[in-house]
This record gives sequence, C-alpha cells and structure tokens, in this order.
Amino acid sequence: MKIKQSDIHRICVAQDTELLVNIAYAEVGEDDYEVLGVFSGQGSGGGLFHQNVDGDMSVSDDPGEFDTAVDMEVASTIFRDLERYRADFEIHDESGDLVGISEAGLNFLAGFDADDGYVEAYSEEASEDFIYDLQDEWNLNFYKD
Repeated sequence: MKIKQSDIHRICVAQDTELLVNIAYAEVGEDDYEVLGVFSGQGSGGGLFHQNVDGDMSVSDDPGEFDTAVDMEVASTIFRDLERYRADFEIHDESGDLVGISEAGLNFLAGFDADDGYVEAYSEEASEDFIYDLQDEWNLNFYKD
C-alpha cells in the first residue's frame, strides 16, 4: 500500500530559521482509521507515532511496537514514505543533525503568518491536537500550552 501525497497531513512550527516541530502523518483505513506519523525537531531527534481507532497515542522508534491493525510490512512502507516526506523540509549536516529548514520548508511556512519570527503552519485538515497528544511522549524540546 502506497499513500498518496494528498493524503499526508503536515505540521511545522518554526522560530526564524529553526525548525522546532516537523510532523507528517496519514490516516490509514476507511471509517475506523488509524494514524501513522513521524516527527522531528531541532536538536532533539524525532520518532514515529501511532494513534489507534480509539484515539490512544503511542510513540516509538520501532514500528513493531505499535498495536496496529495495519499489516507490519505495509506500516513500515508508510513510515518510510512519511519520513522521506518529513525530511523534504529539513537540512542536515554531515553528522545527520538538523541544522535548518529547506527551501521547500521555507516555501510552506511562507504561506502562514509569523509573529516575531514564530510561525505554526498546518496543511489543510491537519490538526494541532497531534502536538498536544504527542508532546508528553516525544523527545523534542518543544511544548505547547
């Protein structure tokens, strides 16, 4: 199963040229859908997340740890696709550390209003609830009140 780019939701939070939060996720399934997603942020790493049909969230680096109805081979493919999509907005140094926002990321952020260099950007139908649902579990140095 390959997800279409149009089915991927994106959330980015930046301060000036620092990418604080970069999330890409997709809803998988029909009526009782699950959410598979990836996240990263400045100086903190990143990971994978899963939301089951009941809305329960889990975060891990290993997709095998998620209790999902999606076939593991399919889920792994989706996570790889999402990670590539997420990485399109990032610039990394030779050590693999996130050092900036790519041109594609800057173009995305430019479509949203900034307040003193701070901008939160959500693709159509993306939900900020994922920040609230994930922030107690993730390894990012970002917390939204």
